[in-house]
Amino acid sequence: MENIKTIQNLLGSESLEDVQQGLKVWKEHFTSDLNTFIKSALVLGGEKDISYLVEPTNLEELASYKQNHSGYIATPSSPYHQHISLWIAHQYEIFEEGRTTTLALGHEESSLYEAMWQEIPEQIAQFKGLQNLYMETGAITVIPEWIGDLQSLVDLNLHWNGIKELPQSFSKLKHMTDLNLGKNSFEEIPSALQYFTELKDLDFSDNEITVIPDWIGNLDKLKKLNFYLTQISEVPASIGKLNNLEELYLNSTNLSAIPESFKNLKKLKRLYLGNIGISKLPECICELESLEELHIQGNKLSSLPSSIGNLKNLKRLDLGNNSLTSIPDSIGNLKNLKHLDLGNNYLESLPESIGNLESLEGLALFYNHLQTLPESIGNLGKIRWLNLNCLNDENPVTLPKTIVLLNSLEWISVYGNEDAITPDIREQLKNCTIR
Repeated sequence: MENIKTIQNLLGSESLEDVQQGLKVWKEHFTSDLNTFIKSALVLGGEKDISYLVEPTNLEELASYKQNHSGYIATPSSPYHQHISLWIAHQYEIFEEGRTTTLALGHEESSLYEAMWQEIPEQIAQFKGLQNLYMETGAITVIPEWIGDLQSLVDLNLHWNGIKELPQSFSKLKHMTDLNLGKNSFEEIPSALQYFTELKDLDFSDNEITVIPDWIGNLDKLKKLNFYLTQISEVPASIGKLNNLEELYLNSTNLSAIPESFKNLKKLKRLYLGNIGISKLPECICELESLEELHIQGNKLSSLPSSIGNLKNLKRLDLGNNSLTSIPDSIGNLKNLKHLDLGNNYLESLPESIGNLESLEGLALFYNHLQTLPESIGNLGKIRWLNLNCLNDENPVTLPKTIVLLNSLEWISVYGNEDAITPDIREQLKNCTIR
């Protein structure tokens, strides 16, 4: 176990050079096969010295240790912890019998780890019962053909690699429910996926994709669909067939329009449309009565339709960084709204109905053209924070006396408008932090 001790000392060092050397020694001595790597990782990251468990005769004891640690095997805890991570699922089973159900070999923001896994280890092919495989290494460019032999695989996460295409054998995995290929090098969505009708979560974010194929509507079990930071310019009308969709990410794309079929997404709870450049909020979005979060910041909206008030289940509404000059009275119908961001717009006034937002906990109004707030602001009995920074750069700001009625207020930020907090207001808000 001398090498284990050496590696432990190197990986625990404050020196980047020592950590790199430790990984090199580990690779040389313990990564010749996957089983040895996994066992050495357990020893290196254990909460106590359990090096004796590496011996094959103690596999049952190893399983017992695993079960007592809630399904988690840690790897080196050092200044660069999480460079390498390994989890084995809740039902630990002995590696030699090929019954492991979950395997994760990945990292977070580490160039060190790229030297270790530049391909999916062929030894994984022996785990015929593998259900979940996660490899976020930043270095994998090819998915091997043998991936199709993992017939039990239902959750595959290869986020943050350099993969451009799927192997032909991938079509054997039609029973898959979760597929994350975000932050890779795909230029199109592989056509083989049109037959993956069991998919519930599909992630192609941060790729070079330009088109969402019409067959996307065939994947009617999808609950989450992510095209964030892609080059798509339109969404097919068939997206309206996704009757079970709950989360949709289209933010930071090249979209210029939203199809009318959006109104059919009756189960949609979270919709991300930030930074796509639209100048009008489509009426069809205001028909999504299950919607709980609407993120539409960073666009060119100058107004909102009065139908925004139909979104009765909305809890979060992000409208910051637009060009809004007014807010409709119907905003007051959003009784479940907890977070409202109207920062960095051109608002000169707010409707009195803002005081009807009885569930509101946070309100951002920074960088607008407001000179005061409506008297009804005092009705926001649950509000915990207010961001009023630079409400008006040109004219003095006067806050209504009713602001002292906000008994739940924990902090209020008034940078650029410090004079708006009069001595009387400051005294009555003495339990609130004023920034």
